[in-house]
Amino acid sequence: MQNALEESRTMLEQADRARRAAEQELQDGNESLSELNAQNQSLVTAKRRVEAEMDNLKQDVDDVASEARTAEDKAHRYTIKPQNDKMTCVTSPMGYSLSN
Repeated sequence: MQNALEESRTMLEQADRARRAAEQELQDGNESLSELNAQNQSLVTAKRRVEAEMDNLKQDVDDVASEARTAEDKAHRYTIKPQNDKMTCVTSPMGYSLSN
């Protein structure tokens, strides 16, 4: 009977140690999960910020490309060509002519 009681106490102590170890492992896992969630949220926020900046940069590139096309079109319209020893503006919105 004494042996059975000692064996039961030993098994209870082992079970208690295993329970405490499992609780500690659970707590460590919850802390890790919390840290990873915080990092993930931070990364999601940074990603949104970068995506918004990328959208702004794309719009800037589109604007600059449009301005370049407009300037190029204007340059072609206002090309100066020589005519009979005179330099004249081929097209001008205000009717100017350039002479040499």
